[in-house]
Amino acid sequence: MTAIEVHSARNDLFSMTVSINRIRASSSNPRKRFDEAALQELADSIREHGLLEPIIVRPVGGDLPTYEVIAGERRLRACQMAGLATIDVRILEGLDDQAALRLAIIENVQREDLDPIEEAEAYRRLAKMGMRQSEIAGSVQRSQPAVANRMRLLELPESVKAKISAGDLSAAHGIALASYKANSKVQEALAEIAVLDGLPSKKLEQFFAGRSYLPDTLAQYVYELPGAHPWNWEKECRAPCPHDAFRAGNGSAYGYCLRPNCYEQKQKAAKAAKEQAVETRIQQAKASGSTIVKVRDLGYEGIDYHRIYGFTKLPVGCQTGCDKRVKALDTGDLEVEICSDARCWKRLEGAATRVNNRAGRDRAKQMLIELEKRIDGLQLFGAREMAILTTLALSGYWYQGRGLEQTIERLGLSELRPAIRDERIDAAGKAFAWNRYEVLAECSQLELAKLVLETVIRREIQNLSENPQGASMPIADWYLEVDKPEDRSGVTA
Repeated sequence: MTAIEVHSARNDLFSMTVSINRIRASSSNPRKRFDEAALQELADSIREHGLLEPIIVRPVGGDLPTYEVIAGERRLRACQMAGLATIDVRILEGLDDQAALRLAIIENVQREDLDPIEEAEAYRRLAKMGMRQSEIAGSVQRSQPAVANRMRLLELPESVKAKISAGDLSAAHGIALASYKANSKVQEALAEIAVLDGLPSKKLEQFFAGRSYLPDTLAQYVYELPGAHPWNWEKECRAPCPHDAFRAGNGSAYGYCLRPNCYEQKQKAAKAAKEQAVETRIQQAKASGSTIVKVRDLGYEGIDYHRIYGFTKLPVGCQTGCDKRVKALDTGDLEVEICSDARCWKRLEGAATRVNNRAGRDRAKQMLIELEKRIDGLQLFGAREMAILTTLALSGYWYQGRGLEQTIERLGLSELRPAIRDERIDAAGKAFAWNRYEVLAECSQLELAKLVLETVIRREIQNLSENPQGASMPIADWYLEVDKPEDRSGVTA
């Protein structure tokens, strides 16, 4: 075949028509997957209209000159499917293998029809040729961050990359999954969840945020961090984790570790360090002529010993100088106080309980006598009595609605709302229940009576408004002297 007149200053470029059998595909083509249906459509179009754009090739020598595809393998395949004997080509001469490989990759990437993984692999091959990311970005007309993000996809597990190539996940999903590189199993599990649930990439990127539990398919690969740790986990695991394996969960004190093995190693190391601290304390005690024991060597709590907490009330007869009250080492080197004779402790505690019960019964008996005397001598209700009745009448849940609120506002008694609603009304530390009744007792008997009466009747009337056929209004009917159903604002039975 003879060369046609086209020539380019970029390289020696000639247009020709050559036998299709003298064209071979290039192993450097970043495209590895071809859609058979799309190829067949292109083949049908070529069969009808011809090849509109020649493919770009370079000569590779041999007895009979042959050519290697630089750009256009998809068109070559379609021409072969269409049964063409010849094909239009543009021949680039003067390219060594390295330059041809670079040009083939760049030409294919610029066409923007590679899948994200093929594109990323192309960038990696260019990087292996010595091109920096900024140079690659300039060659393919992309930004440097875009090239960097594409190349991050190559760090994903093969199963995840396959989902991106198939279109089940987008490149944005891949970038979100790349942030979980601390554990490839987590990446694979999240990819499955994203496909099944149709999660957008932003949701996937923040999957752990605020979660108090994880799906079973993911939880098996993640360690749920408890609220308490045997070491300074805030320093070692959170701020920041050297493996980027920490994810905040539900609340600032909880989270998830994406590297359970790392967490377990830290846990074992912390436990060993505390055990060593215990042994050191024991040896120091021996050296000073004293004895200190470990809690776990004492047997069962409540049977062999009794732990004395800071808030524990000592029973009568348990004195500070008792030789049964000793120091012991709890988990790590935490020093606690115990009673080494649990039977003695229970005996003294039982005796104290019986004394307290007897005193309580005696006090109750005396209070009943005082109550009966006061009730028998009661001639008029005072503010203290009305305060108690008001609390009992209005603290039921069905009165904690708009009826009570409306009555309080109408009567101008909004300062009583906290006392009636059982809200804290005293920041000075005074017993709340006591102060609650005193607040109400500062009102007059008439004010409290109006508050109770209007709220109760208002609630009955509101029930009528909400349920005209089934409302019961015994108090409202009697107090307002409404005897006939027809008088209820025109509502009939």
